[in-house]
Amino acid sequence: MKGATGAAGSNGSNGTSAYWFSGTAVTGTGTAISATVSNSKAGDMYLNTSTSNVYKATAANKWDYVCNIKGAAGSNGTNGTNGTNGTNGTSAAWFTGTAVTGTNTSATTFNVSGSKAGDMYLNTSTYNVYSAAAANSWKYVCNIKGAAGQNGSNGAAAGFGTPTATVDANVGTPSVTVTASGTDTAKVFAFNFSNLKGQPGNNGTNGTNGTSAYWFSGTAVTGTSTSGISATVSGSKAGDMYLNTSTYNVYKATAANTWGYICNIKGATG
Repeated sequence: MKGATGAAGSNGSNGTSAYWFSGTAVTGTGTAISATVSNSKAGDMYLNTSTSNVYKATAANKWDYVCNIKGAAGSNGTNGTNGTNGTNGTSAAWFTGTAVTGTNTSATTFNVSGSKAGDMYLNTSTYNVYSAAAANSWKYVCNIKGAAGQNGSNGAAAGFGTPTATVDANVGTPSVTVTASGTDTAKVFAFNFSNLKGQPGNNGTNGTNGTSAYWFSGTAVTGTSTSGISATVSGSKAGDMYLNTSTYNVYKATAANTWGYICNIKGATG
């Protein structure tokens, strides 16, 4: 038997609505991912707009990875049909001279033979540039002459040119002839000496035999001081030479174990 209808139950508590959030704050593919999303709560959803990953909140700022909604790449579409060719344009010409003047930006008449709309004109005196609105009709565009530069420093004072000198091989009374050429601010003097050669003198006495100089090499002598470098090289004496085989510096001995830098013989890299 069917009994009487019971009394209505009490209303249930209001449910909480879930929200969708999006951005790039939540990342990864794990569970309980900590990522701060303001106002998030359990049940909310999150879409990472960079990776297309979807997450569900288990609590405020706690997220579980659900899935990725980005599909596989589609196949290439068919090529579109070619567009129709555009009409041929007319080439602009540049004219130069002084016929077009002024700074009026409205069309002003100046006769330039062969000009047409779109052509350009440079006034070579004022450096103003103009554009043609039509044949012989010009509008001022701009001026391309830059501001004056600063004054340069004073140049060097004028002086004398390089002198020359010649000496002949004659014997007699010495003399010199001086010849000047060039401008007053750049004179060049030529000295011609004559008869400076004296009569042959008597033979001198034989000199004492010299000592031969030696070349040493290694890495003992270093530096670039032209005198007073102290470096022990066994058997060295004044006049000997030394090549540092690491730096290619060359030295000359002024005394035993005392050296002066002369030069570097290593050329520039090819």
